[in-house]
Amino acid sequence: MSTAVMMQRIAEVSPRLKARIAGLFYLLAILAGSLALFLRGRLYFVADLIAGASYAARTLLLHNIFKPVNRNLSLLAPVFGIARFVVGHLGLRPQGLDIEMTFFGFY
Repeated sequence: MSTAVMMQRIAEVSPRLKARIAGLFYLLAILAGSLALFLRGRLYFVADLIAGASYAARTLLLHNIFKPVNRNLSLLAPVFGIARFVVGHLGLRPQGLDIEMTFFGFY
């Protein structure tokens, strides 16, 4: 099998593999975030860190997958996703307004 044929096959399979990895990161973020609700102290911090890192990895993988479709929209989605992550973890929530969920909705 020639190198060109092998590279073409890798390029064809790559988006599907990236999508599956993004799905695994999404599942890991959900599980770690759910677990963090019941933990305290260092274990909470570790679970929250895993959930946040998984969310960021999933966001960047989805950007990479959708970039060939529309570069501007695929760049706008991670901006809102990372903004939601930062707002949520820094606690920038004015009373009566949930900015984190607003960013998540735009994402």
